[in-house]
Amino acid sequence: MMNFDMAAFYEKTLTDFVDSATPEGRFLDTAPSTGIDYCGLAWAMAHPYLVETLYRYYGDRRVVEQHYAAAARWLEGVAKANPGHIIEAGLNDHEGLEEAKPAVMVTPLYYDSARRQARLARLLGKSEDAKRWDGLAEEIAAAYRKQFVDAASGKVGPGTQASQAFALHTGVAAENEREAILAVLLDKIKNYKGGHFSTGILGTRFALETLSREGLADLVLQTVERPGVPGWRYMLDNDATTLWEHWEGSDNTFSHNHPMFGSVSQWFHQWLGGIQPATDAVGFDRIVIRPQVVGDLSWVKCSHHSIHGLIRSDWRIVDGVLELDVTIPANRTAEVYVPAGSAEAVKEGGRPAAQADGVK
Repeated sequence: MMNFDMAAFYEKTLTDFVDSATPEGRFLDTAPSTGIDYCGLAWAMAHPYLVETLYRYYGDRRVVEQHYAAAARWLEGVAKANPGHIIEAGLNDHEGLEEAKPAVMVTPLYYDSARRQARLARLLGKSEDAKRWDGLAEEIAAAYRKQFVDAASGKVGPGTQASQAFALHTGVAAENEREAILAVLLDKIKNYKGGHFSTGILGTRFALETLSREGLADLVLQTVERPGVPGWRYMLDNDATTLWEHWEGSDNTFSHNHPMFGSVSQWFHQWLGGIQPATDAVGFDRIVIRPQVVGDLSWVKCSHHSIHGLIRSDWRIVDGVLELDVTIPANRTAEVYVPAGSAEAVKEGGRPAAQADGVK
C-alpha cells in the first residue's frame, strides 16, 4: 500500500474471502476453494486486517459496512471452536528458522483480531459488539499470559525471536511485562548467527516494527544491512531480483518470487523515511512523519502518493546539521517528529519552529 494503489485489488481479495468461505463462515486458504484448509487463523485474519487497513489508507467506510458481518461471523466461529482461548493449530511464522508450536504465535493473532473487530464495531456505532469483542480480547490475553509468559525472565513460550516479537507487536503482553520480553528479544537477535533475524513472514515484520517503536531503529538497520544467511543482503549477493520465500533459497522447493520478507520495504517507508498513517487516520488524512536518522546514512528520500495527494519526507545531513523537507497534501495535518538535541534547536524556514507560520 505504500508503493501502489491497492484499493481495488484488496477489496476484491475481501470479496473472494467471503465468496469462498465455508457455510459456517470460516475463511479458507484459496479462492475459489480447492479443499486446502490448513493455514488457519493467521491467514484468515487477513480479512478483518484488510478491512481496517483499507479504511485507514483509503477512507472507504463502505468496505467496513459490507464486510463487518462476515468478519464477525468468522471470529464467532473461532471463539466457539476454542473455548479455552488458546489456538493450538494452524500455520504461524511461515519459514521462521527457530521452531515453535502454533499456540504461542497464533494465539496473539487471535487477540489482535478481537481487538481489531472491536475497533470496527465502534466505527460503525455498534457499542455492544465492541464491548463483546474487547471482552473476548481480555480473556484471550489472560489465558495466553498464564500459559506462555514468564514475567520474571521475560521469556515467552520457547523464547524465540518470533515468540517474543509476536507478544510485543500484538500487545497481548501486559505493560509491566514488555521491558523484560524486549530484553530477551534483543539478546536473541544479538546471539543468532552474529546478529541476524531468525523470524519468518510475520515475525520479521513484527520485529522491524517493534524495535523501531522502542527507539531501536539503529539496531534494525544493522540487522537489515548485515551480510550472510539469513538476510536480504544474502539474497542480493546471490543475484536475487525478487524476494525469496526462504532466507536461504532453494532448488525449486521454495518460491523465488514471493511477498515473503517484503515488510522491509514498509520499514523503509514508515521508519527510515518516517511516513505513517496516524492510528486514527481515515484515508491517510492524519499523518505522522517520524524519520529515524540512524547508522551511517546521510540521506533518505521517501514519498507516498495518498488519495489526498503526495506525502514526502526527505532528509539529509549537511555539515552535521539535519535538513528535513516535508510535504503534506492540502487541508491535511501531520505530526512531525524531528530528531534534535532540543526543541529550541529545531528551525523552520530559518526561524524557531514554534514561531514559524503554519506550524503549531
